[in-house]
Amino acid sequence: MKTKLLLFCLLWLSACSAPVPTVAPQIIRVQASAFTTPWLAQAYDCADQLQLTLLAVNDPAQADLSLRFGEAPSLQTPAYQIDQDELLVVTGASNPLPEFSNTDVQAWFAAPGTQDGSLWVYPSGQDAQQVFVREVLQGKAVSSVAWIATSPRQMISALQKDPRALGILSKKWQDDSLRVLYSLPGVPVLAVTKSNPQGGLQALLACLQQ
Repeated sequence: MKTKLLLFCLLWLSACSAPVPTVAPQIIRVQASAFTTPWLAQAYDCADQLQLTLLAVNDPAQADLSLRFGEAPSLQTPAYQIDQDELLVVTGASNPLPEFSNTDVQAWFAAPGTQDGSLWVYPSGQDAQQVFVREVLQGKAVSSVAWIATSPRQMISALQKDPRALGILSKKWQDDSLRVLYSLPGVPVLAVTKSNPQGGLQALLACLQQ
């Protein structure tokens, strides 16, 4: 009897000390353009709430979820609006230029462009630049005298160094040292997926849309 009781206790203790299997969190690869990094922080907050793991990647082709500013020229995969922003033409706070109309922006930024001030734009593949050319310049070529900034941070730095310069930002990136000359409202911020989202990716999108 004592032997059986001892054996039972040993088995019970062994069962209690056995490791509880854990489920590894789902990994979602996410890519954000230079203009959408503010929403990347929101994505990480959502992932924490949903017990998901986000892995940042640079190549949209490797991403399960890509964040972009404005609609792509041609998009073959699902896209979901998670927010909206404004595209701005800005200058130094001390620049006396009046507010611009759409025609004024084209007169400055479209080829050949006005020469009496520095112009800053982005590379042609940048999502914000695509919106600017399509919606504001209405497809016209950008002036050849324009300087190229690779990111909103570089744009802000360039405009702060030259108060007469004109450049492009979104309202999300607007700096107090800069003055808005022109605004294009209602630019969608999109979350693009490779296919119809399921599981954790679907939950993450729902969180980003709240």
